[in-house]
Parts: sequence; C-alpha cells; structure tokens
Amino acid sequence: MMRNILTLLMIVMTTCLAIAQSLPLTGVQNARQLGGIAIGDKRVRADVLLRSANLSAASDEDLALLHDAYCVAKVFDFRSTLEHESLPDRVIDDCDYIWLPCLDKAVKEMGPDTEGKAPRPTVSRIGEAILQYLDSPQIKQMADSLYPMIVFDKEVQQHYSTFLRALATLPEGRAALWHCTQGKDRAGCASAFLLAALGADRPTIVEDFARSNIAYQPLIDQLIAKAEEKGCDEEQKNIIYALVGVSVANFEHALDAIDARYGSLDCYLTKALGCDDTLREKLRSLFLK
Repeated sequence: MMRNILTLLMIVMTTCLAIAQSLPLTGVQNARQLGGIAIGDKRVRADVLLRSANLSAASDEDLALLHDAYCVAKVFDFRSTLEHESLPDRVIDDCDYIWLPCLDKAVKEMGPDTEGKAPRPTVSRIGEAILQYLDSPQIKQMADSLYPMIVFDKEVQQHYSTFLRALATLPEGRAALWHCTQGKDRAGCASAFLLAALGADRPTIVEDFARSNIAYQPLIDQLIAKAEEKGCDEEQKNIIYALVGVSVANFEHALDAIDARYGSLDCYLTKALGCDDTLREKLRSLFLK
C-alpha cells in the first residue's frame, strides 16, 4: 500500500514538473526549460535554460515572449545546412544567433536530390517518409546509429564544446535557447551534456531526454495506428518512436557506449568536449541555486 502511494506521488511530482517546464509558445514545438530539475541539494534556475524545436514557425507573440519575458540573449541552432536553409529561424531581437551545424554529411545523404529545391523537413513530412520506408533495413540502421553518430562525431563534439563554453558567458539576467529541427536528438544530447556538467545523475539526464515523447506522442500514436493497419511489428513501432520521438533505450545504449569508450560520462565531458572542472564550476555557479 505504502509503495503504491509513493509511486503515485512520484508520478504526480513528475507530471507537475513537466507542466512547469513547458514554455507557452504557440508556434514552436517541444518547447520547455531545464528550470526546476533537482541536482543534488540544488535546482536548475528557472527561465534561463530553454530548449525547443526550430523557430521557423514562431509567432510574433512567441518572439515577443522570448524577448520580453525570458530575455533570451543566445540562440544555438544545431541543425544541418539543409535543415537550416529549408526552415530559417525567425529571429529574436537583441539576440546572438550561434549556428553549430551537426551531422551535415549524414543529413545530406538522407535528404532529397539537392539539384532541386529541398522540401521543408517538417515533422509531419518526416513521419510520412518513415511510414513509406518502414520495411527498409536502412531505416532501422538509421534509428540505431543516430545517437552514436551524434555523441562520437568529432565535429559534433566540437560544437557541443562551443555550446558549453558560450553558455558560461551568458550575461546575468538573460536566458539561452537551443534547438535542432525537432528539439529532441541533437538538442536533447546538448541538454544531457549540460545537465551532466551541472552534476546531474544518469536517471535525471534520461528523464529529461525522454520528455520529448510527451510533445510528439499524438503524432507517434497516429503513425503507429497507420503502421498497424499494414501489420507492423514491435521493432517497427520502436523505429517510429526513435525517429519521430526519442528512443530511451537507444539513448541509454549511447550512454553505455560512452562509458565503454571513455570510462564515464564525466570523462567524456573532459576528454571529448573539453569541459574541465573550471568550466563546470562556472556553469554550476550560473545555473544552479
């Protein structure tokens, strides 16, 4: 009985945190913040560290809110050249825009013929493509290899290093926002590494990463329903989760691979991302209270 009550309390607390972390943006998907996440005996400061999908469809009200209420000073865009050019961000006034193109070659290889105008890589278009090629072994390989590509690509590591160092120069009273196309994989790994630098444990990092599935659950359910009509199996359902939402299992496997290659996530931060003790202390002084 007591165990059931404690479980219920944990569910309620997790739900309340997810609601509190959501950003009230109407044209930007998967928008939330890290504020309120518990790390040891401290919490991440509220309204300072923001993450989202791309800003191409941000409304005028969204831009005003990010500028006036959140005082965003830096925007980090982790999208590839194709994504960046196909869906240009709407710009927040008085804000530094830092483009850190991740997986340029991989996205170009997976994209359309570049001799014609590339279609806008919207989430719904991504979903349609996944359904079309769900039987292809290549799409499973794509789902399985995505996170290893992100965490072990040397150029991506350099971009994450730049991201962490730039956050350490964030002016007092201002916020930072980072995104990729859907705000879940590359932006999710950026959040994971930032949380690790702030001292978060693995369950906390994984929990934040998994929250992207809340934003995309309606589309995931819709695509799975269509796939079930064609007789899809559990593995194919997992592919939909991995490419439309996030695969928590695949992310955990990537963390295991980091441990195997570097010894620990802490060592990865130091050796791969150049996030030493001095930088970590600076980040903690800025973003924990």
